Amino acid sequence: MPHPDSDVSEYITVSQGGCQWQEGMKPDELISEADRLLYQAKLTGRDRFFGTKG
Repeated sequence: MPHPDSDVSEYITVSQGGCQWQEGMKPDELISEADRLLYQAKLTGRDRFFGTKG
């Protein structure tokens, strides 16, 4: 999708971090891991996905 007002990229990009819940994992641990993976994706470039393997 074009993003003509951006100074960074001419297109909208999406980076994601996804985490699979594991038995015994608390909700805040799940969110923290997904957040960590999101920032890992952002650090490696645009339009990335980092996730845990189930």
